[in-house]
Amino acid sequence: MNLTVLPISTEQTERLFTQAQERWLATLADEAQESTGPGDWGYFQARRRIWVLRHRSPFASPTGAWQFLPARAALRSQEEFLNELHPGGLLAKRMLRHLDDPHVDALLARRDGQVQAIGCLLGIGQAAWVSTLIARPGSNAAGPLLGQLLDIAARGQVRHILADSAASDDEWSALLARDGFVEVFCRQAWT
Repeated sequence: MNLTVLPISTEQTERLFTQAQERWLATLADEAQESTGPGDWGYFQARRRIWVLRHRSPFASPTGAWQFLPARAALRSQEEFLNELHPGGLLAKRMLRHLDDPHVDALLARRDGQVQAIGCLLGIGQAAWVSTLIARPGSNAAGPLLGQLLDIAARGQVRHILADSAASDDEWSALLARDGFVEVFCRQAWT
């Protein structure tokens, strides 16, 4: 799908990323009786690289048996996948809360009947943030799933797409760069 992105300044990127993080965390704050802050949900402050999509690299459609499903349609599979990769249930509970947000599009990538990755795209006005992409190690699911999330953004006619990565996550950073994102800055953020 064709995606046209407009130029964006560092200041605009900073403002949009801050709005995206506030929106993402606000979903958790809705039940103040359960939580006093993001730390109670397992979030912590860390150095994050902030990326913006400058151009959409040609993306080959996934080959093989990839299947992409709305995460809302496969809640049990999503919960099992997240609990397998991150035992304890906090990440699964947190993701289920985000699925209640109408501004979040979430997809599961399945291959051979097994969930390989989950990704979320958060809409913020005429922008979108790839807020989550968790892939099973060795699955090679991150690239095809990112392509599907970018297709959702294209259908929504967003003008800017942001992503972030851990400052030390070279694999995810390389994927973002390969798919047309450029690093704009690095800052402390909730992760």
